[in-house]
Amino acid sequence: MALKEEINYIKNELSTEEKFFESFFKIEKFYKKHKIKIISLIGLIIIIITGYSINNYLEKKRILRVNQAYNEILANKNIEKNLKILKEDSPILYKIALYKTAKAKNIDLTYLKELTKLQNAFNNNDLKTINNLILSNDLLLKDYAIYYKAVLLTYKKEYKKAKNILEQIPQDSVVNELKIPLIHYLVAKE
Repeated sequence: MALKEEINYIKNELSTEEKFFESFFKIEKFYKKHKIKIISLIGLIIIIITGYSINNYLEKKRILRVNQAYNEILANKNIEKNLKILKEDSPILYKIALYKTAKAKNIDLTYLKELTKLQNAFNNNDLKTINNLILSNDLLLKDYAIYYKAVLLTYKKEYKKAKNILEQIPQDSVVNELKIPLIHYLVAKE
């Protein structure tokens, strides 16, 4: 009985090895048939991965260069050289740097342009410009502009108008904390 089992075991082993070699030869045959396609695909994958890695490296290097240039501008170092770097590599950051260094009279970055107009209106006590800016949807500091308008009206002793203007400031606004003392002052003046 043991001899019969051993013969069956050997047949099984030979069958397994035969199947292994058969599948190996199929793979070899497939490889020989599609050798050029397989090598081309592997080469393409290597090129894509290499290109992606190089692109990421160059982008990180650009970001570091831009950040360093911007930080130097904030520290008042080599402003002209760094502005040139920002102009070439990051136009938006360039416009912000121009605003920060006050080298731009006309800024076309929407929010900065509006903030510049608002700052100039505050400096000149220009109520007409402040009114126009309040009507604009792009103004970031709209609530503050409303508050400042009320302050200007208070200086002009137009207390009722100032009080009505302050009501436009929402309750959840940060400017609301400034509004409350002014309202108390205006109530006392009525």
